[in-house]
Amino acid sequence: MPVSFSAMRKKLEQENICDCLKGHIRYFITRYHDAHDDAGRAAILFDGEEIFKISYFEHYPDYYSRFYELRKTVPEDKLMGALWNTVIADGCFDLYQFYDAFHLYDNQSIAESLVSENALVRLFAYWDKRTGKRRLLKLQEELEHEPEWLRMLLELRLKLEGLSAAPANDTSMEV
Repeated sequence: MPVSFSAMRKKLEQENICDCLKGHIRYFITRYHDAHDDAGRAAILFDGEEIFKISYFEHYPDYYSRFYELRKTVPEDKLMGALWNTVIADGCFDLYQFYDAFHLYDNQSIAESLVSENALVRLFAYWDKRTGKRRLLKLQEELEHEPEWLRMLLELRLKLEGLSAAPANDTSMEV
């Protein structure tokens, strides 16, 4: 059974979030009910400033161009999974993928979430209070393998935890 956005938000913003981000991070979702499939947008805000956004309409052309590229090399039964992993890695996804990522994160261990193929699942795990400082230091060593948008959001936590060379009060993000 799908979880409501308010329950999802409570878990992400209050129950599972690390102490340094608690009270600073807010998730926002809106749906356009007159749009095809109730498409919409989502955003992550840090102290009221939008630091990451998810918008189907902004990335709509990207879905189809990637779909046709992947179709040339990926078997039909694996095509949609490959498409979603590709567009999510590029920071280009929709509300359904946001909800799916939360469902995966919420129904598996933190260890599984930290190594998930889904970059959004990894974000939820990186900001989770169960991901301790030692594990964050190990993750910091592998930052170059993460998509740019995810690196920036992980850096936010590292800065606030005092584990990054950048000053902790520098939270400007452009995604």
